[in-house]
Amino acid sequence: MRERWYCPDCGKENDSVVVRTYYTTDRGKETLVMCPWCGGDSMRKMVECPSCHEWMEPDDHLCRTCREHVEKSVKRFLRQFNDAELEYVDYLFDGVSVRDLL
Repeated sequence: MRERWYCPDCGKENDSVVVRTYYTTDRGKETLVMCPWCGGDSMRKMVECPSCHEWMEPDDHLCRTCREHVEKSVKRFLRQFNDAELEYVDYLFDGVSVRDLL
């Protein structure tokens, strides 16, 4: 399985990381995953976007490209309604205003 890593310290994406294992007297064996570019130790494992399979942060629902595509599509769809119809759509969403998306 492919792996992709992101370093928040330097902002680079990498296919590999540097793994350092050491032992401490109080905690025993410790493993440190480090950036091969800057040596930062806060590497994050990336996941594939469920829509397009590009790499993305694990906390996101979709990658940036797919999120932007969905947002543009929703805005384009909502622009076809007049004010009365938008009020009804707001009613359907329990009063949450879809106009905030426009």
